[in-house]
Amino acid sequence: MNALHGASEAQDVLKSLVHLVRADAANLLRADETTDRIRYVARHDVGAGRFLTSAPYTYLREIMGASLHVARPGSIWCLSEVIAADDRAHSDGLGSQTDRPAISEALILTLATGKSRADFLEIQFCSEPLQHNLDLLRVLSGTLVTCWQRRTPLTVKKWLVRSQVNPVGKPSQTSEVVLLDANNPAGLSRAEFRVCSMLNQGMTVKVIAATLALSESTIRCHLSSIFSKTGATCQVELLGLMNAAHVAIAPGKTSACTT
Repeated sequence: MNALHGASEAQDVLKSLVHLVRADAANLLRADETTDRIRYVARHDVGAGRFLTSAPYTYLREIMGASLHVARPGSIWCLSEVIAADDRAHSDGLGSQTDRPAISEALILTLATGKSRADFLEIQFCSEPLQHNLDLLRVLSGTLVTCWQRRTPLTVKKWLVRSQVNPVGKPSQTSEVVLLDANNPAGLSRAEFRVCSMLNQGMTVKVIAATLALSESTIRCHLSSIFSKTGATCQVELLGLMNAAHVAIAPGKTSACTT
């Protein structure tokens, strides 16, 4: 992990890791308990250039929940387990595959937890990951945590400053299209398109979940994927995009995760 000692870039490490486990994206994240803010330290996305990545989304809050700042370093948390738990709690909310978030799996590795901040590695898969790739991640987890804890001082601070100067995945060209157009320019799945439409009608996450007989967590996972595809960072921004005349989307690009 030469990047942790200043010998290479964090994105290069994430790129190698994504390639090794056949993933689609990786986020290096820092959660600040004092400000309740999550910051991107670094990111690599194999879909960069195929779909909008100006506002990449992390599933960290959905997956970690109340354990965000108390998780044990080296522990691994899975999006699929969160959804399964929600389904068990809402036995009448089992939906079809099209009612699932467009992303198939997201894994969170806790790298370090401190008094007021915690660091995480997130790996995202658009399609269902192979078991041996998941096993490989678990084998590597101990080494990744050890290397992170032994990193050169101020390494993360340097990366954070650099990420603010050079926003991750900002597209160089855009064209104006209508977000909820029948051509579906953002590459939303049917479930995501439906959630957008209901949100645009003034429904809250709770009402949408009740209407679709799904858990609120599942609806929020849909929103996470929608944010990633549209460039919105919150529901207010998403509503603004849907009610604006046009929205900028990378030309001719749709998400590889569309179902």
